[in-house]
Amino acid sequence: MALDTGYDKQSKLHTVGVGVLFAASLLWLVTTIPLFLLWAFVIAADAYACFLLILAALRKPKLIPNRFPALVIVPVLFLTLVSAFAGIYIESETITWQKTEIGADGKVTGKNQRIDQPKEALYASLETITTYGATALPASSPANLTVVIELLSGALLLLMILPILVARLAGFEGSVVREQVFVEKQEGKDWKIIRVQTTENSISNTANNTKMQIDTANGKVALQVPSEGQ
Repeated sequence: MALDTGYDKQSKLHTVGVGVLFAASLLWLVTTIPLFLLWAFVIAADAYACFLLILAALRKPKLIPNRFPALVIVPVLFLTLVSAFAGIYIESETITWQKTEIGADGKVTGKNQRIDQPKEALYASLETITTYGATALPASSPANLTVVIELLSGALLLLMILPILVARLAGFEGSVVREQVFVEKQEGKDWKIIRVQTTENSISNTANNTKMQIDTANGKVALQVPSEGQ
């Protein structure tokens, strides 16, 4: 049976929740917000990643987003982390970065300064979470700690969310087959052996029942598979 790849109730909740978190992480671009709130966005994103991993470990596929919603949720969660850490770099007064500059004489110099431009903050955050980090280096203890946390958040997203997405795309292949065999005596007829086979998909938990009747009348065996609706 084909898996449902659309926006069911659970997938809508996941998508809306991550979308709201992403929108909230962008607030620093238009107004000043408390630093602890930006850290709360980071914690919420990391907690969501752990939550999905736990659901996968407990084999609760009904609570995990379907394929297409997952394709939206993963990049939006990534952008949420990038935006939240960029806001932290802007709002924190103790985080400084060492920027390298090349003078007209070709001499390379470096100086410590805060990042105060949103474009620079977003670029620094993107560099950090992707481990690129070519133009700026953390130059204070708070900056070092923040960079480590952002790297761990990126690793958490990569190591936990993406495998779950891959498993979703693969369809969690596999099924559980249960069989029941019983004998039934029908009025005016001979005994019948009825075998019922139920196949349950491990994702949707939907069942496809196939009933095979073996008629033993007159010492002969006849296999009958009722059509749909019987």
